[in-house]
Amino acid sequence: MFRLCVFLVLVGWSPPSWAGVEITPSEVFAEAVRIEKEVNLIKDHLGITAVKTVVPTRTQFLPRHSWQIGYLVLIKINFFRRQQGLPTLVPNNLNPVLELEPVVVYEQTQRILMEISLVKKRLGIVGEVPPQEVIPGKKPMDVVNKLLFISGQWDIINQGKLTPQDSYAEVKRLSDDVGIILNHLKIQDTAFPPAQLSDAKPSDSLASAYVVLAEVQRLQQQLSIPRVDFEPFRKTMDIEAEDVFNIVILIVAELQTIKASLGLEADLTPPARKHRDKSPSDVNQLLGYVANRLRLIHSL
Repeated sequence: MFRLCVFLVLVGWSPPSWAGVEITPSEVFAEAVRIEKEVNLIKDHLGITAVKTVVPTRTQFLPRHSWQIGYLVLIKINFFRRQQGLPTLVPNNLNPVLELEPVVVYEQTQRILMEISLVKKRLGIVGEVPPQEVIPGKKPMDVVNKLLFISGQWDIINQGKLTPQDSYAEVKRLSDDVGIILNHLKIQDTAFPPAQLSDAKPSDSLASAYVVLAEVQRLQQQLSIPRVDFEPFRKTMDIEAEDVFNIVILIVAELQTIKASLGLEADLTPPARKHRDKSPSDVNQLLGYVANRLRLIHSL
């Protein structure tokens, strides 16, 4: 092996570099359209004609948010596999980085397409969707909206939606990430959970999530990390557990920029764990605890 390495150095060989591979949001969007059509094949096979309407948002999302919504789609596919009695896998994770390249989101779409191909194989679906036309000028916002629409169609396939248990699991991941940061900064965790709001609703949890987001953005400002305006993404009516889940996973994405700035690139967010019998009150209380923990960080 040593002689081989010496030979490769002498002949000028170097490992292939992927740094020159450039993928645009338009190319990622084309793959998202392909995913949508693949999901339609599954719906057709199952005799499902209903379409879930998802209102697009005009928030100026970044590639890291597209990746996180891809994570949401993978969770929905996992739900379907569980309903069918099939083995499930933990959705993938990502090292904290300051800026995510569109090529990483492209890779996420390929994981989704692979998972869908496995579902189709199990169901005996033989149809294939060819590569889609790349429409110039697409942005991460377009990718996020398309993936959110796809997520909604999986709700119809699964005949169900995300629950407070699912939201709680993601808030717990967020809390674990804050713990990583506190440990790194050597800040003693003296925070306490707020009193539980016994009659809390998803709307309360959503409001609490935006309080957490404000604390994360306070720290981003101290680190000169550009902040994203999530207000256009905030729902004001018919708020459900999924709305809480969605903003929480986007906050997870925002927290990665802080971890990356602190040199915590090797500290991945822990995977979600199954929680039972969790209510909006539990979700709301845990979000309040996360906000209290973040308030312990006065400056960076």
